[in-house]
Amino acid sequence: GEDGEPQQGQDEQRPGPGQDRDPLGRPKMSPKDLADALKQLQEGQGQLQSDLDQLKKGLEGLGMEPNEGFGEAGKSMGDAERSLGQGDGDQAVGHQGRALEALRRGAKDMMKQMQAMQGDQGGSEQG
Repeated sequence: GEDGEPQQGQDEQRPGPGQDRDPLGRPKMSPKDLADALKQLQEGQGQLQSDLDQLKKGLEGLGMEPNEGFGEAGKSMGDAERSLGQGDGDQAVGHQGRALEALRRGAKDMMKQMQAMQGDQGGSEQG
């Protein structure tokens, strides 16, 4: 009957044992494909860390003082990059999560500094 048809359709879409699909139906990656993907992620993580370093220098050039949040984020990004290089994606995710939290703290502090700088500039113009 009708109740059995949707199940059959679902079963047809799901890969059976021995097929080259993962549990979500995506093609399985070969060890080389996985290594290539991890290498690309590692390179991207390294670029993010480099971009953060440039941002810190730019902020310092504007007279701001990046707090330890940005330093912690950079360290965690480096840890994530190393984990990806070792093929440990789970550990890399944890490091990246810590980096994001540190970036949030750093950005919050930068906003406070910007507001303080605007307040100082406004006060000097009025004076």
